[in-house]
Amino acid sequence: MARELIKTTREDATGFHKPKKPARESILKPLDESAVNAFAQKRQRIAETPPAKSKVQPEEPAPTDAPKALASEESITPSPRMDADTARNADLGQVASKNTPAEISDELVDLVVPPRDKVSKALPVTLRLRVLKRHVAPLVKLQSAGLEVEDIMKAALSRLPAIKFEPRYVAQVAEPSGTGGWGYRLNTRIKPETLQAIQAQVRGGATAPRSKLLLGQVEALWFSSLDQTIKDFSK
Repeated sequence: MARELIKTTREDATGFHKPKKPARESILKPLDESAVNAFAQKRQRIAETPPAKSKVQPEEPAPTDAPKALASEESITPSPRMDADTARNADLGQVASKNTPAEISDELVDLVVPPRDKVSKALPVTLRLRVLKRHVAPLVKLQSAGLEVEDIMKAALSRLPAIKFEPRYVAQVAEPSGTGGWGYRLNTRIKPETLQAIQAQVRGGATAPRSKLLLGQVEALWFSSLDQTIKDFSK
């Protein structure tokens, strides 16, 4: 049985049946050959024309009889034509050449270091300056008047001369201490050899408290100053 031909029910959609449109005309104008020839002739005339000679003649240097001396690096003198930077660089070169040593010596020198203060070997000591029983009544009276006992102590301490311990033992003042816990702590220092000399004069001095060995040299001056200070505040 023969195959039937395929029948189309709509028009061809491929577009091959449509006629071809002509190409769009160009908008550029044709090249003018006369203008090209005129430009080529103008370039040829310019190339064949010889350059004009300059009327300015170069200045010839003035003849000199003496030969021109060459300046060394150590004797550079800025000329008027040298600008400011060149002159400054020349001066710096002179300074550098003068400060640079010609030769480095192989000789050894001693090391120099700044001096230092000697470290003190003095031993710290804290002394408790006590108040005697006879000082209690006047101090209470001054305290009731609005004065601070501590200020009175400081004023008495300021009257004392500079404390300088001697290598001898001095016993403390044989007077009873006042009640109330009043006193003043004084921080000072003593040389080790001075302390050792005092310890050697006391039985068991090597184990005794330092303050007990030294208070005897301070108490007499302290009590005298406290007496005078209380008298001044009581006026």
